[in-house]
Amino acid sequence: MDFKRIQIALIISFLLFDIYLIFMLFARINTISTYNATARNLTIEQELSARGISYPKLKSDSQEVPYVVASKNNYLAANIGQLSNQNASVDGEGTLTSTFDEPVKLNLNLNDQTTGLSEEDRTLLTNNYLSDPEMFIGGQYYRNFWYVNSQRTIYIRMTAYDGNPITDGTAEIQINLDENYNMVGYIQTFQADITALKQKSRMITEREAIEVIDRRAETLIPDGSQIHYSVFTYYRSQELDKFNVYSPAWQVVYDNQNGRFTITVDAIRGTVIQRRQIS
Repeated sequence: MDFKRIQIALIISFLLFDIYLIFMLFARINTISTYNATARNLTIEQELSARGISYPKLKSDSQEVPYVVASKNNYLAANIGQLSNQNASVDGEGTLTSTFDEPVKLNLNLNDQTTGLSEEDRTLLTNNYLSDPEMFIGGQYYRNFWYVNSQRTIYIRMTAYDGNPITDGTAEIQINLDENYNMVGYIQTFQADITALKQKSRMITEREAIEVIDRRAETLIPDGSQIHYSVFTYYRSQELDKFNVYSPAWQVVYDNQNGRFTITVDAIRGTVIQRRQIS
């Protein structure tokens, strides 16, 4: 890979992004100044507790982590012929969508109360289905599991660095289940040659990520919410001609009366990237 070219492109794009952030900062000062005046003397834990928000212990330890690059590819399209007993196609963006001829019985321990996959379920999926080349292309490269009960959907992600998953949808298999928890189809994206760059940067702590989220008017966590957990992840921050660049991030998951939400915070820049409702 041409790492020097990638690093130059990153420097230029980050400079432009910094200029953008300056404009956004001035635009938001009036909006958040009143809130900050009352909250600045409280710790984030005190603020959350005062508003009836429950949360796990917020970690304050930090580490240095790298950016990650991956090669653009047509791997899924080139290998689609190996699939059987399903109707699969790949679009212009390289995303594979498939529907099985008949629902596939997975024999997983799932019901309407299930909140996650057991180790037994993950092993069964890996050994019996992901490793089957007639069912999935390159299934052995997907190692991180996440189950969303309300959607009856299993997300299986590729990992970027030190086992941390890519959670932005660009490197995952999204398995769709029917009312009997049988597999009826899936959507797949793939990244090739995932490589960590040598230079590392300090990432913000989990505690700092919650502060970033809760001290912005746009992402203020509603009163009475429950923060379930925060996960160290990666997301695609730059799309170059031949490469995708992935940045480290914190993904925070919380519930309130309106459903379950995830908020992604860039762990190097300390900026909110995305807020999404998942149920």
